[in-house]
Amino acid sequence: MQRKFCRLNRHPDPGACAAPAAGRRRQLQQLLIERHCALRHEWQLSQVLERNDDDLLPARLHAEEALVQVGLAFERMRGGAYGSCRGCGGVIDFQRLLALPTAERCWPCQQAVERRERADSQPRH
Repeated sequence: MQRKFCRLNRHPDPGACAAPAAGRRRQLQQLLIERHCALRHEWQLSQVLERNDDDLLPARLHAEEALVQVGLAFERMRGGAYGSCRGCGGVIDFQRLLALPTAERCWPCQQAVERRERADSQPRH
């Protein structure tokens, strides 16, 4: 018989974590909702202000990109992939998700991606 393990805490009883995991999920969902509302407000304010103001363009672009990231996080949550790392398939640490609810990768995988991006942006000799 194959033993099942809790994905969150890696112990052999998945049922023992069901209630805490559900509470954590609600907490993360609430963080995403709050982030979405704040970003929508930021985006709406940037639309009301002078449209030709180049100084506001980065704020608008940031709000739009962040709204996309929140939407993708909600899609992952609905699809059951929220909290799973895109890099290694492991579980993204709960503390990381609290700090960055839109995180798609665990910390080690995110560091590896950022190292590759820095290496790719270095001029080649």
